Amino acid sequence: MERACGYTWTYKVIYEVGGNAYEVGENVCMENKTRLKKILEDNGIKQEWLANKAGLNSNTLSRVVTGRHLPTLRVAQKIARALNTTVDELWPLEEDE
Repeated sequence: MERACGYTWTYKVIYEVGGNAYEVGENVCMENKTRLKKILEDNGIKQEWLANKAGLNSNTLSRVVTGRHLPTLRVAQKIARALNTTVDELWPLEEDE
């Protein structure tokens, strides 16, 4: 059974052989496993408050909370600091789960 994908990342490699250009691409499922949504729900924290506290656009935060967007390190740090926690707590490595 195929699992649903959080988002898909497409990469393309362009190479040249004998004067001919070739493009190879693949869609790779990148799961965005975050504890952010659960932490907000469990603590009664509204996304609007967090966006303001972290200095983020509310649309950006919404995409991060729902897992549609993987944040940059800087955005993840802003969110973690606003919640007085760590990036590792919000986005655990698979072996930490």
